[in-house]
Amino acid sequence: MLSAMHLGGLTFREVCLRTWTKINEQEILTRAAAISFYALAALVPFLALVITLSAWFLLSGTWETWVTLNISMFKTHF
Repeated sequence: MLSAMHLGGLTFREVCLRTWTKINEQEILTRAAAISFYALAALVPFLALVITLSAWFLLSGTWETWVTLNISMFKTHF
């Protein structure tokens, strides 16, 4: 662990400059932004699917029960 702190004889400033240069050469920040954008863009339709399916599954049994109860209540009152 101690040998990793020597940085190969480079100063901390030199390591930072080399790292920043390589980041710019490989376009790391551009790729990270693209991945973030596509992940967020894919999240919107996924959430729409989850909301739609959960509403469909939750209401499929509830709607039938509600209609049955209301019809039976309507018959008893009139």
